[in-house]
Amino acid sequence: MIIVVKMIVIRSTERMDHKQMQVLLVDDYDINIEILEAYLSRSQLNLFLLKASNGQDALKIVDSHDVDLILLDVMLPDISGFEVCKQLKSSVKYETIPIIMITALHDKKSMIQGLQVGADEFLTKPVDGHELMIRVNNLLKLRT
Repeated sequence: MIIVVKMIVIRSTERMDHKQMQVLLVDDYDINIEILEAYLSRSQLNLFLLKASNGQDALKIVDSHDVDLILLDVMLPDISGFEVCKQLKSSVKYETIPIIMITALHDKKSMIQGLQVGADEFLTKPVDGHELMIRVNNLLKLRT
């Protein structure tokens, strides 16, 4: 199921760009999506949030929207976040979309695998909101 939620948050005159940034949140647990939304709602960015609960829906959303950043869970019910990342980064059309992989896996092997398939950042759960926002801001600045 694809769910699209519009969230516009502007609290500062210092925006990176006048363009509304599209951020895709991919996680099969609603509570994790809600936590990410809560962190992003505190930002000073103009954001349009897209959500997917599995890898296939995430790929469909990327194909049909101009996504600027992806927050991607590793453990998904259909295909892994590693595979989603690998598919996107192997496509000339999508290789420049920054991806932050988020996972409950705490081992170094998983982090290295995420980086090998092209993730730009790798965070472990529970995610620190301050760290997440720094990484989101940095990657969106690079995107613009």
